[in-house]
Amino acid sequence: MGSKKKSRAEQPVVVEEQKPLGNKEYEKELRRLHPQLVLQFDEMEPEEALTALRSWQTDVALIDDLNVPPGALDPNIAVLPLMEDVFNVMMARDHRLAGQASVTLEDLRDESWVSDTASATYARMLTEACQEAGFTPNIIARCKGFEVSIAMIREGCAIAILP
Repeated sequence: MGSKKKSRAEQPVVVEEQKPLGNKEYEKELRRLHPQLVLQFDEMEPEEALTALRSWQTDVALIDDLNVPPGALDPNIAVLPLMEDVFNVMMARDHRLAGQASVTLEDLRDESWVSDTASATYARMLTEACQEAGFTPNIIARCKGFEVSIAMIREGCAIAILP
């Protein structure tokens, strides 16, 4: 006879963004409410996490939906949004728009942009948003990390919209 498997939820659940993982008070409350709960955190890319959900290797995945390809979520996965992403326009302190309470994409039409290439989904989202506003961003630099992007922004070479 084989060992009896632990029961799983009837439907896997995906929640977006990282709630208070690593927050001791949150974890204590979870353990108090659910004494049989076993918490284990495994960092994965969104597609890998969705595969783990579909194959019942995990019960919950905290994902950034910005990095989930269109159509990757299937109807058997329940999605519970935790928060909305906030994007900020990053520019040099002496930029003509610095200090304004808000800036529209239209205000950024004639700017030089730096783009983070670490996320193709993010770059696509940014380009599509600008195109919906009536222009194609003038991307003068594509960087793999924030360090170079931030340096270019600080020096006034380009702007960016970052989460």
